[in-house]
Amino acid sequence: MKTKLIYFIIISFLILSCKTTDSNYKQNLREVKYFQSIIHNIDRKIITLADGNRWKTNRFVISVNMTEVFFIVNFVGFGDAYINGAKYSVSHVNDGSDYRYFNGYSNMIKSIQAGNNIIELSDDSKWLIVDPRGVDIEQWRSTSEVVKSEDENIMINPYKIQAIEVKRIRDELQTNN
Repeated sequence: MKTKLIYFIIISFLILSCKTTDSNYKQNLREVKYFQSIIHNIDRKIITLADGNRWKTNRFVISVNMTEVFFIVNFVGFGDAYINGAKYSVSHVNDGSDYRYFNGYSNMIKSIQAGNNIIELSDDSKWLIVDPRGVDIEQWRSTSEVVKSEDENIMINPYKIQAIEVKRIRDELQTNN
């Protein structure tokens, strides 16, 4: 009997600790640095950007100069580069130069709802698309990874290198609809 009670308490605690609320949902997100640039030169596995920064990839990159590239990088200089819809693992080649970045949060799309106007993320937060800026949100269904800006006004699809303006729908507003 005591064993069942202990299991019940442990399971209940785990379930309650995983539940996110409006005030602490950011705690479960992966904080990242991100930026967008243009490829200046590719030499096998080394990408040189327009600003002179160099990044080493995990495999050969097939692309041309002047191609847009999107980076999601952790705070140690390792991360991912998105080029022509492909994802490459990268590391910053530290040659004394530094790169400029924005802070944000990495997340996954859970669903796109209501005529492509609402995006639900894996943390159960919902986001109203304020300004799609000519982006076909239907194409975002094929890739689920997104980055939100630190101020949470912009959501970026790194594979498509597309950004949209969004506004978070609070839980109390969701229950009224």
